[in-house]
Amino acid sequence: HVEAKRVEEVILPAWTEEFIEKITGTKQSFDEMKETLRKNLLLEGEYEEKQRRENEFLEYLLEKTDVELPEALIEEEIDALIEEFKGELEQMRVTLETYLEQNKKELKDLRVGRRKEAEKRLKLRFGLNKLFEQEDIAATPEELKQEIKKMVDYYPEKERAKIKNECREGSWLYRRLENKLKMAKMFERFL
Repeated sequence: HVEAKRVEEVILPAWTEEFIEKITGTKQSFDEMKETLRKNLLLEGEYEEKQRRENEFLEYLLEKTDVELPEALIEEEIDALIEEFKGELEQMRVTLETYLEQNKKELKDLRVGRRKEAEKRLKLRFGLNKLFEQEDIAATPEELKQEIKKMVDYYPEKERAKIKNECREGSWLYRRLENKLKMAKMFERFL
């Protein structure tokens, strides 16, 4: 049983240029705002479709990749996954120990829980590397240099030297950027 104490009329603001500027940060007419929204929704839909196709392609590649993974390699990948997880926790100002304690888990439970993901990542990495090799897909030094510059420029001035150093050739970040470029070329070619 609900009892209404008072009923008020909702008065919506007029869609003036001032109101639109207040909510969008851009001075534009109602029709311009509708057109911008329409374009943004189309772009969002295109992006989601692109992501869907890319994920489907990677799942297909995963199915077609047949590789025996040595136990030591799987353990190493589990270590990497746990390090990534630690980093995510640290961003939330939580230690791994605190997380384990709060969730009544032990490190071995976390390791067991990450095993399938580690195997999947390794299998996909082997499949991708084989495909890159077969299809002669590579990132040029110039492309890598541009990608590193984009990444470094994203950071505040005082952190740029540190980030640039972390992107040195052979580092995990350098390899990650190289793989990102190769993946983009692969998707461009096959999708």
